[in-house]
Amino acid sequence: MSAHTPGPWTIGEEGGFPGHPPYLPVEAPFRLVAEVNSSLNETTDQFSITTEDKANARLIAAAPELLIELEKVTDHLAG
Repeated sequence: MSAHTPGPWTIGEEGGFPGHPPYLPVEAPFRLVAEVNSSLNETTDQFSITTEDKANARLIAAAPELLIELEKVTDHLAG
């Protein structure tokens, strides 16, 4: 298995730059792991962070802990 950035991973403050859509950063200590981009609201034609975007960020941030639990289950099943 390839190495990954160690956890914990957390969701940072909503970011963005003038003229660019907002995003949610997923961070490890001293490192940006991922950015979850905002969604386009087709009614208002504006980008915003949605409930689904926040859920996606939480899932990504949980990856290190999920991997640990998966490895425990795999070891248990392997006997």
